[in-house]
Amino acid sequence: MAPYSPTSGSLKAIVRLNHAGYRVVVAGNQSDIGRGLFGICALKIINRKMDMLLAPLGGRIEAVYLCPHAPSDSGACRKPKPDLFKQIAKQLNVDLE
Repeated sequence: MAPYSPTSGSLKAIVRLNHAGYRVVVAGNQSDIGRGLFGICALKIINRKMDMLLAPLGGRIEAVYLCPHAPSDSGACRKPKPDLFKQIAKQLNVDLE
């Protein structure tokens, strides 16, 4: 697996959202897990690195929700299906409207 490097400008964008009072949550398809290219442990390392890069800038990601299924799977959590967003709404008590 290649070393994690955030998309240009993404850390600053997260910090700006935090400072404006927004809660930042990541919802993503991680089909590499479902295809066996890397595991949950590797993803946790990437998420920890992202947190470590954000902290000195004053930013934070409140939660990460993911679908580990391969594109060929029929999981209901795979975006654009709504299950990840429903989980976020329920667990963080937010209105999806």
